[in-house]
Amino acid sequence: MEETELCFPQLNTSCRRPKRPHFETMLIYVVLSCISVLTVTLNLLVIISISHFRKLHTPTNLLLLSLAVSDFFVGLLMFFQIMLIDGCWYLGDILCVMYQYLAYTITAASTGNMVIISIDRYVAICYPMHYSSKITQKRVKICVCVCWICSAIVQSLILKDDLKQPGRYNSCYGECIIVVNYIVGYIDMTFSFIVPIAVIIVLYFRIFVVAVSQARAMRSQITAAALQRSETELCFPQLNASCRRTQRPHFEVLLTYIIVSSISVLTVILNLLVIISISHFRQLHTPTNLLLLSLAVSDLFVGLLMFFQIMLINGCWLLGDLMCIMYQCIAYFVTMASLGTTIMISIDRYVAICYPMHYSIQITQKRVKICVCVCWMFSVIVQSLILKDGLNLSGRYDSCIGQCVVFVSYIAGLADTIVSFIVPITVIVVLYLRVFVVAVSQARAMRSHITATNLKHSVITKKSELKAARALGVVVVVSGGFAQYSNW
Repeated sequence: MEETELCFPQLNTSCRRPKRPHFETMLIYVVLSCISVLTVTLNLLVIISISHFRKLHTPTNLLLLSLAVSDFFVGLLMFFQIMLIDGCWYLGDILCVMYQYLAYTITAASTGNMVIISIDRYVAICYPMHYSSKITQKRVKICVCVCWICSAIVQSLILKDDLKQPGRYNSCYGECIIVVNYIVGYIDMTFSFIVPIAVIIVLYFRIFVVAVSQARAMRSQITAAALQRSETELCFPQLNASCRRTQRPHFEVLLTYIIVSSISVLTVILNLLVIISISHFRQLHTPTNLLLLSLAVSDLFVGLLMFFQIMLINGCWLLGDLMCIMYQCIAYFVTMASLGTTIMISIDRYVAICYPMHYSIQITQKRVKICVCVCWMFSVIVQSLILKDGLNLSGRYDSCIGQCVVFVSYIAGLADTIVSFIVPITVIVVLYLRVFVVAVSQARAMRSHITATNLKHSVITKKSELKAARALGVVVVVSGGFAQYSNW
C-alpha cells in the first residue's frame, strides 16, 4: 500500500500526498531555492543598474529592463512552486488563482519582450542607418507597456472562469489546479508560443543572412588588404621556400599558450608524483600499481610532447625534419602504449573481481612486468612499421620549409585504427560488461542471504543492494570507456 498523508490532517476532505525520501525532498528544495535566489538577485542587479544610470537608458537596454522585470517575477514565483513539490497548496484558492494568473501573464509578457528585442536587433543589423530614427525610447516604452497590458488582458480572458470562482476545479482541499477550455488553450498556445517563436526565427534567420553577407564582404576586403600589405610572414624570413603563417590576435595566441602550457605542466607534475611514489615505496609494488606506473609513464611523455605541440600553434615547426619525425613517432607509440596499458588494467580488474581466489596466483609482479615490457616493445615496433616511409625519408611530404607532416597509407592507417582503437575499445567493453554482470550476480546473492537471515529489513536491503550493483556496473563501464577515450 502506498504511504500517504493528508495535507491538512484536521480535514477529511484534504488532499493526500505520497511520502518521498527525505534526501530527495531536501535536494529538490535546495536546487530550486538556489535557482530562485540566483534568478532574483541577478535580474535585480540588471534592473537597478539600468534604472539608476541614465547613460544606460537606450532603447535596447529598456527592452532588457522589461525582460529582467519579467524574469525577476519568474524567480519570485519559484518560491511558490517549491511549495507544490509535495503536492499541497497551503495558501487558499484565491492565492492559487492569482499565482497561476501571474505565471501565465509573466510568461506571455516575457515572450512578447523577446519578440520586441528580436525586432530591435533586426532593425539595428539590417537597417543600421535608420535605427536611430525608427527605434526611439518613446516608441520602445509604448511597445513595452502595450506588451504587458495585452498579456494581462489576454490571460484574464483565458482564466476568467477561475478568477470568478477560485477553486472550482479542485477535487480536494489543498489542491491548486486550473482548467482551460480546449479552444481557448489552443488559441493561447498559438498567440503565446507558436506565433512568437515563428516571428523570432524568421527575424533571426534574416539577421543571419545579412550577417553572413557582411562577413563575406569584410573577408574579401581583408583578403585584398592582406595581399596588398603582405600581412602574412615567413616562418624563416631568410628562405623564400619557407612556409607562411597568418598573423593572429595577440590575446588569442597568448591565451592558447597559457592554457596548453598549464595543462602540460600539470600533466607532467602529477604523473611524475605517481612515478616517484610507486617507484620509491616498496609496499606499493603491487601488480595493479605497476600497471598504473606504466600508464603514468606514458601520460608523462604525453605531457612532455605537449611542449612541442605549443610550437605548432602558429603553424611553424622550427626544429627540422628529423626532430619532426621523431616527435610524430614518439607521439604515436606513446599513445598506443597507453592504450595497451589501459587494456591490461581492465584485465587486472576483471580477474580481481570475477576470479578473486585466483588473482594472487594468476596476476603476479613478474607477469605484469613482462606484459608491460611486451606492450611497450609492441607499440614501438608497430608504429615504426606504420611510419617507416617517414623514418626513411624525413620531410618528404613537406610542401615548404617549416612544415611538420607525416603521411600514412590507407592500408596502414586502417590497420592502425583497428589495432590502436577498435580492438582496445572492444576488449575493454567486453571485460567491464563481464565485471558488471558478476557484480550484479554477487549483489543478488548477498541480497538473498541477507533476506533469509533478517526478514524485517528485507525491503531496505533489496533496494540498497540493487542500487549498489547498478552503481558499480555503471561506474566501471563509464570509467573504462572514458579512460580509453581520453587516452586516444
